Amino acid sequence: MSVAGRDLLIVDDDAPLRRSLGRVFQRVGWSTREAGDGLDAIACIQARTPDVVLTDMRMPRMGGIELIHWLRANGHADIRVVVLSGYHDHGERELQALGVDAVLAKPIDLDRLREAVARAAP
Repeated sequence: MSVAGRDLLIVDDDAPLRRSLGRVFQRVGWSTREAGDGLDAIACIQARTPDVVLTDMRMPRMGGIELIHWLRANGHADIRVVVLSGYHDHGERELQALGVDAVLAKPIDLDRLREAVARAAP
């Protein structure tokens, strides 16, 4: 699947991880943007709608589950979502019911993450 020209929003409160993931995805053709939490992500989404959101679950101000609820409640059901988290507070069934495309655990397996994001791309 070609991802050239696809836009990925990486949402995580760990800035070095965000930057690192941005470089990983840029190398395979993604255009990437970064947000430090759900509120920053909303501002990014309102400026330009991404094809895929890659989000952590636990973040300050607004976490991933709240961001996903916001997406679904505000006309962004077409944005694909991949969850990456070190915590398992939310069951995979709940996340799938919200239309999440994949749930991956930290520590990150980059090959699985690249595959999950590529599969989620519209």
